[in-house]
Amino acid sequence: MPIELPLKIHIKFVPDQIRAIYQIGWDKGIQLFNKIHSVYAVIFKLLFGVTAILFLLTYFYPVCLQIGILALILGMCVYIPHYNAKCKILSAQSPKKKAVEDWIAHKSKVKSYILEIDDLQVTLYEDTVPHIFSWSTFQQYLISETFIILSDTHLNESQSLLLPKAGMTAEEYRLLSEIIEQKMEDKTRLTMSS
Repeated sequence: MPIELPLKIHIKFVPDQIRAIYQIGWDKGIQLFNKIHSVYAVIFKLLFGVTAILFLLTYFYPVCLQIGILALILGMCVYIPHYNAKCKILSAQSPKKKAVEDWIAHKSKVKSYILEIDDLQVTLYEDTVPHIFSWSTFQQYLISETFIILSDTHLNESQSLLLPKAGMTAEEYRLLSEIIEQKMEDKTRLTMSS
């Protein structure tokens, strides 16, 4: 059954939901790093354990001291690049987190958000200021359990809409999801037939 357009949704701005959405992406970056570098962590732990055993054996076998020091140096050679890479990821996230907080602070000043969808465009009213996006603008979309993103390129933030589920009713979210899927599928069909 086709959904009647235009559809108008009053959206509540929920800062904690926005933070949670961005945190998911940042956590995935750290999890991916941990998966990739877990081998380094295991090697470091093994070398550290071997070093501890070798230092204990130095009382009986003095040569174990040199081998233990060598194992410790090798372990540090494995651990330091791993630690530096993780610090780089975390420090790269810091300005992004600040930018999100600044954006949230700016958007929190807006008193009302109204999303209006019709056959030609999506319009987001921030108070009385309209932000108009033609359906042709959007190239990518993502519909998850907690948010929707419409974007001009691969989730580019310059021309994208982030629409958290927490800002609307469950029925509005369902309708919005269906409309976006339909519009994006129609657009894909038109592009493929051209």
